[in-house]
Amino acid sequence: MITGVEAPDLETAVHLADELKAECAREADEAAAELAAAEAAATRADTFGASLAAAGVGGGVVEALASFADGTSARVAAARARVASADAGLAAAARARDELRAHEAAADSLAATGGAAAATAWYGAATAG
Repeated sequence: MITGVEAPDLETAVHLADELKAECAREADEAAAELAAAEAAATRADTFGASLAAAGVGGGVVEALASFADGTSARVAAARARVASADAGLAAAARARDELRAHEAAADSLAATGGAAAATAWYGAATAG
């Protein structure tokens, strides 16, 4: 649970949390697409390598393919790291949004019972009566 946060303009905070979550979801989607492309390139490199080996090809061609394969391996590793980072960011954004939505629901409930929300530090400046 997120604690120690003040949001005098809760509606804006919720809106921004929604936008952050959407941005993180886009990043996660892009990262997943990059991982799929990197894995496809690695598979192609393996296929080329097997075909060259079956044909008895050696020398510079095999060295070039090995360099390509190393590059695809590095690309896959980087894409996996990006996916993990994007997933962590999306989870954090979702938690923040859920916490703000819970506070928004609480504020709405308090407002429906006479506006007591205005007297709390979370929902804005305290109002002395």
